[in-house]
Amino acid sequence: MTTEELYKKLTHDIPLTRHLGFEIVSATPQKVHLRARLAENINHKGTGFGGSLYTLSVLAAYSLVYLGLDKEKINTNDIVIQKGEIKYLKPVTGDFDIVCEFGKPELYQKFFYCLDRWKKVRELMKVEVRCKGEVCARLDGVFVVHM
Repeated sequence: MTTEELYKKLTHDIPLTRHLGFEIVSATPQKVHLRARLAENINHKGTGFGGSLYTLSVLAAYSLVYLGLDKEKINTNDIVIQKGEIKYLKPVTGDFDIVCEFGKPELYQKFFYCLDRWKKVRELMKVEVRCKGEVCARLDGVFVVHM
């Protein structure tokens, strides 16, 4: 799946994403990197709105899982976040990046092995929001996928 196809899917299936001023920098089943403009995600203090940071973080993790499903040819769109906790570490003062990755190949393999075996998987996904080279927020989200 190309980044253009993924962007089209996200903006079609999740209409809110049309208003978040983001682009997909890169997207593979191992790592998703989004970039968002502060202008569309600004709060009354001139910094990144917490709701936008959370939403884009969930979107990055959702995209990572979806790309893995596509690669593994698993036909389900039953992906939900069960629990999400975000820590806002520093203000976002400019355009920002959102990165989610499996990290080690073993984590990717375990995720899809469990899904194949039990037809369900529940896994913690970690996402970072970065601005000007610094980590400004971290999301720990438990995602559940059913076949």
